Amino acid sequence: MKLRNSAVLILLCAFAAIADDDAKKSDADTFKGEWRPLVLKQKGQAAPAEALGVMTFKFDGEKYVQTVGPLSEEGNYTLDPSKTPKTIDFDIKTGMDQGKKQLGIYKIEDGKLTVIVAAAGSKDRPKSFQPAEGDDSLEFVLERAKP
Repeated sequence: MKLRNSAVLILLCAFAAIADDDAKKSDADTFKGEWRPLVLKQKGQAAPAEALGVMTFKFDGEKYVQTVGPLSEEGNYTLDPSKTPKTIDFDIKTGMDQGKKQLGIYKIEDGKLTVIVAAAGSKDRPKSFQPAEGDDSLEFVLERAKP
């Protein structure tokens, strides 16, 4: 009987690991491509529409490129959809915050990608999609770029 229970436990663990891998693949696949911001807020203040029009984000599964007009930032990113809320970590390789990590959370709903990140270099990760007033985090709501 103990052997049978052990076999069931092993199977359950294997299915959980497969489901976790599927969630990572699913979110990673969803991230891939070019995105444009619909909303950008810092400390509760929305960025002007003209600023949003010159900004893009590109994700390829491991690397990202963020452009704002002629400026760009590049690096690597890691998703963890098994956490609640789901987490994203940026490792900034070029740009003004080169060499820093940036911790965030994300959600994918209705074809939109919402990412909230702490200030680059902060050890604190945002905990909510409703930042407190005066919170220094950045909130991005992104939609797929139209071809």
